[in-house]
Amino acid sequence: WLSESAPFPVAVGIKDQTIAIGRSKEVLQRSLDSHDTDNSNTRLTQDSGRYFPDANQVIWIDVIKVRNLIEKHGASIAKLLEPGSTEFDHIRPALQLLDSAFAAVRVESNRIRVTLGGGLEGN
Repeated sequence: WLSESAPFPVAVGIKDQTIAIGRSKEVLQRSLDSHDTDNSNTRLTQDSGRYFPDANQVIWIDVIKVRNLIEKHGASIAKLLEPGSTEFDHIRPALQLLDSAFAAVRVESNRIRVTLGGGLEGN
């Protein structure tokens, strides 16, 4: 939990193989508690098998959830991050391109392979 040293309060937690970031310890705990019932694990598993099956380090971003978060709370977040701003209009078009984004790494004794990409739901 960072409050004094951060520009705004932020909590970071790990559960299983997932790292979560929240604006407070309580929000983070709710997020981690709902982790087991969330369908993002299914999407992550599908993306993993399709795009980076042999990676041993992965950062995966659920862009659908980011879009929903900005839709619901974009004005508040924008004001917090960039005083005077009210929306995320400059990144909205980019968030429409993909449903997930990832950086996957395969580290071996004689090489490192990095894969950057994104996935589409296909709905």
